[in-house]
Amino acid sequence: MLPDIALRSMRVMFATPCYISAVSMNYVVSVFNLTFHCQHFGLDCILHMHSESLITRARNRIVIPFLEDPSLTHLFWIDSDITFTPQSVFRLLLADRDVVAGVYPMKAFNWPAEGAPAGMTREQFETRYTEFPFNPFLDAKGDPVVGDDPDGLIQVAEAPTGFMCIKRNVFLRMMQHYPNLNYVPDGPPDNPRAPLHWLFFDCMVDPDSGRYLSEDYAFCRRWRDMGGRIFVDPHAQLEHLGQYTYRGNLATHLTARATSAKPPATAT
Repeated sequence: MLPDIALRSMRVMFATPCYISAVSMNYVVSVFNLTFHCQHFGLDCILHMHSESLITRARNRIVIPFLEDPSLTHLFWIDSDITFTPQSVFRLLLADRDVVAGVYPMKAFNWPAEGAPAGMTREQFETRYTEFPFNPFLDAKGDPVVGDDPDGLIQVAEAPTGFMCIKRNVFLRMMQHYPNLNYVPDGPPDNPRAPLHWLFFDCMVDPDSGRYLSEDYAFCRRWRDMGGRIFVDPHAQLEHLGQYTYRGNLATHLTARATSAKPPATAT
């Protein structure tokens, strides 16, 4: 990790797509808390929000003002239904990776077919049966490859954009590598912003597996196809608001799964 003082050399655009211009109360409280900590640590930042019903178009349009301002060093996605801590934000920035994300719980539980074990507490249930939207690399046994990253990060194949930090050079390199992703926007033909309209975040079909890739997984695929790497921070403290506030920590979840997968000890 970079030292905290490195935050003073960054200028970050925090970006939030917000359907029907709505954000959650928990998100707003998190932003207020983040603002205070940014001032305390000397992090220069702006917040950009865009109301749009189509998430792919929202993300692609938000990138435009980011590209227009060369002083911005990082684009940091925070979705409007995410609760987060300033420390989780700063860890991604100080990790100094091209693309790094925090993984929040999905808005669903992976209920066991036989039902929850008797006596299990809510906290234990959430730790064991919360699902997380990312796809790790797998070893020969089919287990996630955690690795030994010095910062505790995990390199993955796909990560969600709901809490993702991307360096400026990533977009510049993708513009050079994928010229066919530049599209013509609606409106007058002489739009001066036309060269900045790119399909960085557009869905695709995986050319190898035939899987449908959402805009975040498709972005990860395009970046990896260029030789880029995707990391996640399993220690990010995030919540995902739906009809229920889904809580969970990826590191704790992975530990619980690994423990439950081990065969019981036998007497000797």
